[in-house]
Amino acid sequence: MSKKEFLNFINTQENTPPSGLDNKVKMQIIGDLKDTPRAMLKRLSIIHVISALFTLSICPQFGIGPIGGGDGITSFVMPYGNFVCGLFCGAFFLGTTSLISIFALKTSELFALSRNSFWIFPVLSTASLILLMTLGSVLNGRGPDYSINFVLSWLVSGILLSIILVKTKTLAISALYR
Repeated sequence: MSKKEFLNFINTQENTPPSGLDNKVKMQIIGDLKDTPRAMLKRLSIIHVISALFTLSICPQFGIGPIGGGDGITSFVMPYGNFVCGLFCGAFFLGTTSLISIFALKTSELFALSRNSFWIFPVLSTASLILLMTLGSVLNGRGPDYSINFVLSWLVSGILLSIILVKTKTLAISALYR
């Protein structure tokens, strides 16, 4: 910037935005700041219930699903053992929730989710695990017979993939505004 351009900028009269626009921007900022961790967990839980109904219709989780019975889409990973099956199932079940949330949430909500993802996704995953194992044992009349390899790989893959998806999306959005 040249000295002449700088002086021209300094001497320019200030234009105030219309009050309607000013109020709209203030209300948008206030709304964006209301994205508390608790509110994000509530929104994500709603998305997760919808996502879970979809995923359980095609992929069994802890003895629940799929529609019509059988192994659903897990039939191609089951021959590789509990660990691989757990990795796939957790990533599919919880990753679908993250993928839907990337498109369903507003940008400000997505950033709030990203800021809190290191506790929200473990809480959501653990709650899902407990609920699915309980429902599976009630519906099947016996306790789940899943190995610790399956359960831990299910949790870890679901949590990690969810965090990675949300963080990647927010990094991509941030890069657009630089």
